[in-house]
Amino acid sequence: HDALPIWYTADNSYQYLEKLPELELYPQTVDLRLFKLSSIFGYGDYHEVRYVPLLGKNRNYRAQRVRSSLNARRRLPLGIGTVALLSAGVDQFLYSPGDQLFTYREKLSLQTNLGGLFSNNLNYQKGLTEGNTPFLFDQLGSRYHYVRENLSFYYQNKYRWSLDGGYNWQTSKWFEVKTNLRVA
Repeated sequence: HDALPIWYTADNSYQYLEKLPELELYPQTVDLRLFKLSSIFGYGDYHEVRYVPLLGKNRNYRAQRVRSSLNARRRLPLGIGTVALLSAGVDQFLYSPGDQLFTYREKLSLQTNLGGLFSNNLNYQKGLTEGNTPFLFDQLGSRYHYVRENLSFYYQNKYRWSLDGGYNWQTSKWFEVKTNLRVA
């Protein structure tokens, strides 16, 4: 049809990711009193078929990936119904073609819940990457830097009015402010 976009190809909807085999080991979390330390070690053979707009068709790619991750978490009660959750982590990915990808993540959340009438979740998150990955699924959501807040007024299960919004430094844009009212 002439009405179809020029970039359309017949196979662009046939996209998939196979992970055969994929093995991940999660050693026991270590409590160092100051923070909890957890790790992940993994290996996978990945086959990705994904539409690439610059090529105008699907790209069919297969490679192996080795992963190691280290994560630190801390939960701090601040009083008056507020808890701070702090976390940071690093990932190292190695790929069979020789590519390497390093990621760093940090997060600070302040969660407040007052008397079953008011809750507030304030989240700051940042993630950075260095290196290269041959896969498109590894790149999704790997670079971000934002603050987001969700404010709710509620009474039991009778009603809940919520406001949600924030700012993304990565794109220098404000998130849409969303509001939701639920009445039972």
